[in-house]
Amino acid sequence: MAVMEWAQAATIVTAVAAFTGLQGIWTSRALDRVDAALDRIEARLDHLGNGVLRDHGERIARLESRD
Repeated sequence: MAVMEWAQAATIVTAVAAFTGLQGIWTSRALDRVDAALDRIEARLDHLGNGVLRDHGERIARLESRD
């Protein structure tokens, strides 16, 4: 009887450890995708920011040249 209880406990512990490991892998992969998406957004914002600065710089230069 005691042997059966230890076997059941070992099975439960093994299942919980496997589930926790799989959940860790899944979470890691999901965070990698989020990180990649944030990198793409940051690159887009940098591109937009550079364009805005260039456009404003050109406008300011034209206004200054009028004077």
